[in-house]
Amino acid sequence: MIMNKSYKFLIATILFISMFLISCGRDSKQSQSNLTVPIDEEIKYARSLYGENAELLLKGDLTSGGKTEIFAGVVKQKVNSNIYWLEKGGILEKNKDSWKTILNIENKLSSSKGELISQENAKYGYIIRINDSKKPVSFTVTIANEYGKGASDEALVKWNSKNDAYEIAIDGDSSIQ
Repeated sequence: MIMNKSYKFLIATILFISMFLISCGRDSKQSQSNLTVPIDEEIKYARSLYGENAELLLKGDLTSGGKTEIFAGVVKQKVNSNIYWLEKGGILEKNKDSWKTILNIENKLSSSKGELISQENAKYGYIIRINDSKKPVSFTVTIANEYGKGASDEALVKWNSKNDAYEIAIDGDSSIQ
């Protein structure tokens, strides 16, 4: 009888330890949902701009310029790993010890060079699709309605390395990457 209780305890302990070890550290793949640590500096800056609900959505050399950029914002709904209904956000770039906004996605779309397009205020935010299959990363942007559906034409926002700014891509414009 004592042997039976000891045996059950030993089996239960082994199962618990096995489950614990299996669940820890399985996915070492770098992805949008598994961003590098530490993120404290990036998320603190993003939250200082967009509020406590700001999330870090993408990190890396997004413009292919050799600097670290992040895409952060307040997510109303995550559609999938590349599409978000975003209340507000932006692309932030690290320069030495400071950060600057290079794409602002709030009431209107703007870059470091000014407004990207003449538009109505995006009262309900934007639907953003991240196009990260090649560098520099581009974004397809649509103004959202109150239900999180597209309420405007899509605009392709791409990095223009000659102007050192994000711009609305126009078909056939080879200067925008």
